Amino acid sequence: IMLGLYRSLWIGRSLEGGFGMTPLQSEVYRAVCKWWDEYHFGPSLEDLRFVLMLGSKQAVKKVLDVLVKRGHLKRERYRRRGIRPNKRMTIID
Repeated sequence: IMLGLYRSLWIGRSLEGGFGMTPLQSEVYRAVCKWWDEYHFGPSLEDLRFVLMLGSKQAVKKVLDVLVKRGHLKRERYRRRGIRPNKRMTIID
């Protein structure tokens, strides 16, 4: 239970420089951008879960919701694989 609470608090914090993204959020953002560059369509929640080795699709959805709310990603409603980068940013490792 504590791990779930810790992770939900972690997702909301701004620790990584510049764009106010946590390490997990920037990982998800990078994965979506890379997916678009390679396949020219958005990843599914299951694709992101598998690539990022997260425990559930709900964990991916929570991070995506934050990134969409902050304007880093755009979600096309009622479309499968409707997640795409809203604007390109350079995230320095």
